[in-house]
Amino acid sequence: MICELLGLDEDESETFRGLGVARFDVSEGGSGALGAISGSRAFLMESCRRQRTEPGPGLIGQIIREHGDEINDFDLAGLADGVFTGGLETSASMLSLGTLALLDDGGEYAALGTDPLRAAAVVDELLRRISVVQVAFPRFPKETHVVGGATLRPGDVVLCSLLAANREEATETSRHLAFGHGFHRCVGAELARMELRAAYPALAARFPGLRVVEPPRFRQKSIVFGVDELRVAW
Repeated sequence: MICELLGLDEDESETFRGLGVARFDVSEGGSGALGAISGSRAFLMESCRRQRTEPGPGLIGQIIREHGDEINDFDLAGLADGVFTGGLETSASMLSLGTLALLDDGGEYAALGTDPLRAAAVVDELLRRISVVQVAFPRFPKETHVVGGATLRPGDVVLCSLLAANREEATETSRHLAFGHGFHRCVGAELARMELRAAYPALAARFPGLRVVEPPRFRQKSIVFGVDELRVAW
């Protein structure tokens, strides 16, 4: 779907998917993830270069048609990479983990199959509970602050656990931090919500007897929480 949104060829989708998984994999340290990020930028730069002469039907082609040389291939590939980063691996992981959570609560899964209007509230609760992106972007204080009894000084690195914030008793489902907050809130948040609200009810309606047949195999070292394998039957 992300390939279609960007206007990439269908035969590029498997390459695209592999790069999406690799860029969050830190099992071999940061070098593998950084290499995958470089690979995805090069992949998208080449697509932008091709579409300069023959713009495709997607977002890349639309920006070229409307803005032409106002935006260069490097910046255009960066915009496409943002859609790629936020719209592929995180959403795919949320689909699988959310399905696992729903199957653990069979009643809610069954209800979604007959009443898709429940999806909005269910999706936000799953986002809060699972928080596939578990750590926010690092922050660096410019001035000294005291937060929760800890002194933060200029140059310190501050990491916020989105998962912990979402588990605070005062957190409301509609105000969860699964997409971050403020200036760095996920640019693809509403696209992700649309995908999840469509997918879960469709899955439950199509496979009402879906069940997990083996314990899932979770990712061990990934910036995005997910499963490598979830075996089901129906």
